[in-house]
Amino acid sequence: METPLWMQVRESPGAAAKKAIYQEAIISGCWIFSTVSKKWYTPDEFMASTETVHMHRDKDDGRKFVVKHPLVGLQERIDLLHRTAKEIDEFNKRLHNYYELRRKQTKQPHQR
Repeated sequence: METPLWMQVRESPGAAAKKAIYQEAIISGCWIFSTVSKKWYTPDEFMASTETVHMHRDKDDGRKFVVKHPLVGLQERIDLLHRTAKEIDEFNKRLHNYYELRRKQTKQPHQR
């Protein structure tokens, strides 16, 4: 005997969308990146995570999750690290130059 429709447990639209993202990652051999939490997930970690896919008018918030190869993500992080190191170096030079100039300016009046 079949379970009546009113007794059947149905998957929520958000859960179905999460499963679709999972399946896309599995098929493509990729991982899932959350643009909100900035975390990388293997497909299985994604399904076990507390990350949720929100549905609005039957459309999931696809911008929240990106399916891509983890090596692409690794390269992006390396590039970010290089940019950050360059910014730190430039800031450090400005800091050094500023205080070196200030030191020279404060010494000049005392040398008279």
